[in-house]
Amino acid sequence: MDEVSKTLVCLIDGASWNVVKPIVEKNKSLLSSKIFNEGAVGDLDNLGEHQSPIIWTTLATGWRKEDHNITDFTYLGYKKKNSITPVFTNNYPSIIKKGFKKILPYLPFFERLSVNSKMVEKKPIWQILSEMEISVGVINWWCTYPPIEINDGYIVSDHANHMRVKLRKNVGSISVDSEEINKLAKTVSPDSLAEEINQFDENLSEEKIGKIIRNISKLDGQEIEKCLEKEKFSRDDPLSVLKFSILQDLFALECLEEFDEDYDPKCNFIGLGGLDAICHHFWKYRYPEEFENVEEEKIEKYGDMIENYYKFLDEKINEFVNKRNVENIVILSDHGFETVESQSMIDKGISGTHLSPPQGIFMMKGPHVKEIKGIKIKSVDLVPTLLYLFRLPIGEDMPGEPHKRIFKSSYRDSVPVEWTETWEKGHEEIKKSIDKSEAEEEIRDKLQALGYID
Repeated sequence: MDEVSKTLVCLIDGASWNVVKPIVEKNKSLLSSKIFNEGAVGDLDNLGEHQSPIIWTTLATGWRKEDHNITDFTYLGYKKKNSITPVFTNNYPSIIKKGFKKILPYLPFFERLSVNSKMVEKKPIWQILSEMEISVGVINWWCTYPPIEINDGYIVSDHANHMRVKLRKNVGSISVDSEEINKLAKTVSPDSLAEEINQFDENLSEEKIGKIIRNISKLDGQEIEKCLEKEKFSRDDPLSVLKFSILQDLFALECLEEFDEDYDPKCNFIGLGGLDAICHHFWKYRYPEEFENVEEEKIEKYGDMIENYYKFLDEKINEFVNKRNVENIVILSDHGFETVESQSMIDKGISGTHLSPPQGIFMMKGPHVKEIKGIKIKSVDLVPTLLYLFRLPIGEDMPGEPHKRIFKSSYRDSVPVEWTETWEKGHEEIKKSIDKSEAEEEIRDKLQALGYID
């Protein structure tokens, strides 16, 4: 196989063209602006889905929710000591699932937990690449806990930072003993990453978070101090959402920088969820004309925060791309945002939504990618397109196809599309018993804070 160029796939949850396009048009120095002007740009068709676990898993596997089995933020399980057995899979008629889902959570032997990797019934692309001896790194992608084993690479699952926050209570406030390190090790692969994560405190300090808040908002020093005192996500407390959104993205970016140097994978996949959370709670300050009685003082403090936070993420990604000589860059989002119409949601502090859902964004730049605007790539097309970029065959059973038109004619002429019957051979069936993650409480706090669950 020909040498593979270093690649970064970055999913910025909730990035919306109505926010991003003005930014890239005004700020020519941004990485997003360079990709927008020189690469392949258009909509990410999320196939009408609005829940991130569904879309992220489709983007990772190339399969629709009916096939990959992730259909919600959570699943209902039967409790037995520390293990959970899923009650429903896609084999059950929807009318039965709807009825029992309303009743069973209230019974003592049942519990609703966040979806996880053992429920995914199709191979993610990082597993395919790993099997083909292309090294990969995966950070903070939905449904990566517990992390699967891969060859010559690493996975920092979507539970890792939640577990870290649980163990420390506040950023860097308490040390982690060996027993707690072992708990953190269950959320990463190889488990030795836990020891390195324990050394991240300096770069995840309150001082650093405070500086970011100061740069993206117009909060004064006292308000920033109040923000840094928050201990968990809370729907009733926008400042808690702001603090932990920044913390989680900083953690993911720190993992990317540190572990890419350690493992130097050919392809990194990273999910950044902070912008989504900020849009949910601060959308009304960006578009106050679409709401009633928005306080002028808060418009002044928060009005530019969504754009400023996107620029912050862009700058951090750009630093990594330049430092690590990344050649192929994919920036995408699972959905956009729009104004909430439900007064009950507004009363709960949620002003931005993606229920309709607005399309996501897709931007890609690389030596073989041409400049083209106005494309629409389906979420099921991402995996076939990346397989084509890596000169690997596409599964004949996959519902999507490679988006060849974004590639230069010289590449298309020299690299024919190849096919294989399936990539699913040897993939494990859904496991009936799943260990309960100790980060569930923190994940539930976040999902409640964003209005995803009650």
